[in-house]
Amino acid sequence: MPRLHVGDTVVFTTTKGKWGGVPGRPAHWRLVAVLEVAERFETHAEAAALYAARRMRPPGNLVVAGNPPLPVPLTLHHGKVHDGDWDAVCVERAADCGVVLACETRVLDLVDPPPILQDDLLALFGTVPNTRTPPEISEAQFDRLLAIADARRPTERNALRRAA
Repeated sequence: MPRLHVGDTVVFTTTKGKWGGVPGRPAHWRLVAVLEVAERFETHAEAAALYAARRMRPPGNLVVAGNPPLPVPLTLHHGKVHDGDWDAVCVERAADCGVVLACETRVLDLVDPPPILQDDLLALFGTVPNTRTPPEISEAQFDRLLAIADARRPTERNALRRAA
């Protein structure tokens, strides 16, 4: 069951890698997005009803009749080979955890997101947080993480503070 609720903020990073091919730069993460949970639905059907009432197309990850799952190549399927019916796999996953979160974008940089180095994470958290099931962080840690990212983009200082 997702532990996120309305008002919670989520930070998305890449996996650790040699992003950008910068010689001499160690493997690092990139801060890609910051989202804020705007609405929480306990079932996919509940979310679908609201999208229908608002005359909005439901997002691709909403598993309901008439809204087929994305094809396997467009999804993260954790390296599993799905020999069976992909739609059935998605329906099963939606039933296992029916909660749907609708989020507002606070920060989004898919082109050249700022790097976050291992030393940054160690200084900030004392460890490198697990990114699959990340820990809760304090508001001070969150602010410091955004400040680190801002500092890596000196020509766009405070670009990550759009929602502040």
